[in-house]
Amino acid sequence: MSFGPIVVETVVIFALTLFAVNRYGDLRRQNVLTSVFVIVTWFLSFWIIFLLPIDISATLYEQCYKMQYANGSSKKFLGNGSGMCTKPWSYVDRNVLKQIWNVVYWSTQLLTWIILPFLQSYVTAAHFTIQRKILAMLKENAIVYGSLGLIFGILLIYVVIKGGLNSDSFNGIVVAASNTWGLLILVLLLGYGLVDVPLSVWNSSRVRRTLAHMYFKVAKLRSDMEDAKLKLDEVYEDVRKVAQTVKYRDPLRKHVDTILKKCPEGLISRADRGVDDFEDFDDGDKGGEYPTVSKLVTIHKKVITATRDTKRTKAQWEILVDKTMDLEDVEDQRSSSGYRFRGSLGSSSKIWRKCPTLKQTLDWWWKIKILPVVLMILAVLFGLISLCVVWSEASFFSTDPVLSVFALLVNATGATGQHFVITEAICIFSIGYVAVCAYYTIFCIRIFNYYYLVPHHTDENSLLFCAMFLSRLTAPLCLNFVGIIHLDSHLTGSGNTSTLETETAFTEVMGHMDLIPFIAKKFNVYFPCCLILLCLATICRLGSRILHCFGAQQFFEDDEMSADYVSEGKEFIKIERRRRGVGGGGGQGSKDVERSKRSSSRLLNRSSTSAPVELTTIKFSRRNRDGDRLELIPSHDEYDSGGDGGSGAASRRAKDLVSRGVFDDM
Repeated sequence: MSFGPIVVETVVIFALTLFAVNRYGDLRRQNVLTSVFVIVTWFLSFWIIFLLPIDISATLYEQCYKMQYANGSSKKFLGNGSGMCTKPWSYVDRNVLKQIWNVVYWSTQLLTWIILPFLQSYVTAAHFTIQRKILAMLKENAIVYGSLGLIFGILLIYVVIKGGLNSDSFNGIVVAASNTWGLLILVLLLGYGLVDVPLSVWNSSRVRRTLAHMYFKVAKLRSDMEDAKLKLDEVYEDVRKVAQTVKYRDPLRKHVDTILKKCPEGLISRADRGVDDFEDFDDGDKGGEYPTVSKLVTIHKKVITATRDTKRTKAQWEILVDKTMDLEDVEDQRSSSGYRFRGSLGSSSKIWRKCPTLKQTLDWWWKIKILPVVLMILAVLFGLISLCVVWSEASFFSTDPVLSVFALLVNATGATGQHFVITEAICIFSIGYVAVCAYYTIFCIRIFNYYYLVPHHTDENSLLFCAMFLSRLTAPLCLNFVGIIHLDSHLTGSGNTSTLETETAFTEVMGHMDLIPFIAKKFNVYFPCCLILLCLATICRLGSRILHCFGAQQFFEDDEMSADYVSEGKEFIKIERRRRGVGGGGGQGSKDVERSKRSSSRLLNRSSTSAPVELTTIKFSRRNRDGDRLELIPSHDEYDSGGDGGSGAASRRAKDLVSRGVFDDM
């Protein structure tokens, strides 16, 4: 028994988990409990994927040993009929594996169904005291757990009526209910991810199409930014009124101060103007509009949500603009013959600053010539693997003949009793790809713009939501993979010799769904059918077309409204280039910047000898998504003002225009 490989895998996965959590969250600012539980949950979810191949290779070795020495039928099992069964390099005893699986599985179940939901409710609660937050947490989860308890009670009664109840059957009900829910969600995620992962990689190799899609995203995100800014201004107005109403020494003043800490400094200074620190609180001065604790909690919740949305959309904007500008540079220089890539973003590494010519040459070859070809090859490879996954899911119940591609690969490598390293590599790659397709949907999905992962700007609520989904999906994902490689005889429903009789330690811990017959018998039929239908719907973009019909704008290359969004996004990128003072990869963009600066200087010189000219920000108008009404889009500087209004904000915008040039935002 060797613990070296499993220890190395554990260290590497833990390091990758820390990197992922730090990339999407902020370990220095977010709550300590949130960071700890998210790290533990993500680590266990990723660790299961790499632990299962070790369990599979150990199971194949034990099966080989049993058939060679106990039954004397080694020639039938060993494909080449020669050689002894070689112990895998990562072999771990079955009893040890069962203990590890028990700890890992029940820890993830405890985290995903009890700890994380309550912690999520506590983090999102806007109350001002710990007691009130705990009470709100209990109320919020009472309805959810009441519904789950009702379903569990019905299943419990069903098992009691069918054949009695003991500790094993009780655990079996818990595992079966959790896995059934996880498998249903897994079908939805895989139906999208198995198609969209290779398709998105293929589209990334098409620079013009990707650039048009980026323009579309820029236009939509700009609209989201303005919506977030408007909501933020409305909430800040409520905060200002409350801050001026609640006087000094008022018992509610400490709650108002807590709300003001979540606001920018400019708002705090304006809100404090109407408050006299020397005016004592008078209980008789309370009017009908005087705020209560519940009203302050509502305002506090709105401030947290509006501030979070504004910061998140601003961070998304910067990331999206950088990607779009880089793609513009690639598109501009595809036909250049200088073999040097002149990017607009520059390089942040000191090493490349010392040898810019080498970096420009390497970037040109990589971004212009090599990367598109690599993406096309990967897209074709991923498409073939997705096709194999769908075929294996649809045919895993067939054991004579064996139709599952992954079952054939595992039997071909593991049946020799000597190539367990190849078996583990195949399992890691296969499980990893299926996990990427499932997790890709979680990491990229936007649920009503409420749960969304943004690098370094993801709120604690979204991190906890993602952790819950990962922990709920990982065990069902592995259970499904064990079934498609025919290591679960109960799931395949056959005792044929082509199906290995020895089960994995993971399967022994998880048990089977035989306690609930209507799930165990029907699931093998409905699971592959639903997966195939969802994959076909994703290929036809059925969901996007339905959303498009209901007014939610989706990107289509031949759609007129999408073309309007693309044109608008292109104009916004031009504004960003002028604001940053960068050109378009040595092309037309740099000429526009120089022309803008010369025009600005001429106008300023002319205006200095004439009457004062009022500087205003020219705003773009765009078609509203709800009709043909035109609405004004505030400029980027108004968005960056942080909610400051009045003459101070106007004067700052005027100074910005003078320093950058009056025509920079046209």
